[in-house]
Amino acid sequence: MSNTALLQHPVLRVLRAAITEQSIADGPLLLAVSGGRDSTALAGAMAVLQQRDELGLLRIAHVHHGQRSESDDEAALVERLGERLDLPVEVLRLDVERGASAAVLRDARYHALTEAAGRCRADAVITAHHADDQLETVLLALTRGAGPRGLAGMAATRHLDDGLRLVRPVLQATRADLTDLCMQLDLPYCDDPCNVDPDTLRGRLRRDVLPVLEAMRPGVSGRAAAMAPVQAAAATAFASLLPRAKNGVWDRALLARLPQAIRLAALHTAASELADVDALSTASLADAAAAIGDAREHQRAFELGGGVTAVIDANRVKISC
Repeated sequence: MSNTALLQHPVLRVLRAAITEQSIADGPLLLAVSGGRDSTALAGAMAVLQQRDELGLLRIAHVHHGQRSESDDEAALVERLGERLDLPVEVLRLDVERGASAAVLRDARYHALTEAAGRCRADAVITAHHADDQLETVLLALTRGAGPRGLAGMAATRHLDDGLRLVRPVLQATRADLTDLCMQLDLPYCDDPCNVDPDTLRGRLRRDVLPVLEAMRPGVSGRAAAMAPVQAAAATAFASLLPRAKNGVWDRALLARLPQAIRLAALHTAASELADVDALSTASLADAAAAIGDAREHQRAFELGGGVTAVIDANRVKISC
């Protein structure tokens, strides 16, 4: 593929737009590369743009989790990728126990990346989360009963540390786009079998659900990713309508004047700050929201789940855990 044609590849077009939007052209940037197809394709795309002087300094960081027998081979693959792309590579070895949970590994991974970014004075850590990941995130949030913010999916950028951002510049590209770019650039990659492990929620979605959705509605992940920023803006606007509890207490009359949907959202938001959203009962939240607007003045308590209780009396609504 010629250089001109390569710039028209979906991944390059998405990446170039994100670089401008997120103001990361000057760098330095730390690119998290696992050795899988997604981050390998992103590394290749960013190397192309660096060669065109569209990006500043780039450095690859590979997190060696030490959880699988393939970990050493994956680290070696990323080191060879760095040589091929003429990018420096730092292997970050995590000091965690075998069999650590996904949450522990995620926290350790971002801690290691943050420290590595500090050493090379990077402006941002770059990851290869893409449109299919975004759709998975939205679907998982939906199954958990998340509110509008959760249904907006992953943000294109978020704060990691003082002066350091996490940037996801290919959220609008699909897994198929990234796979195709690896082929076009002739970049070898590895496939982690855990990605389609049916014992994990994401693995089950990737193996059993997303292919069905794609067959039913081709291009579904791209459309979902394109709408995520719209959902995020809508969530921000909606949040501005919600009255905030003061020390867990609202004026009941204030809430009663609002539509029941707004009352329900206010209760849901407050309860989510006290307990995991998975534990909350939508039925109990709806009952409490309805009770706020009725004419009864005696004290009533509603168990919302996760140990959270909403107590309603004549004048106040109190939520506590």
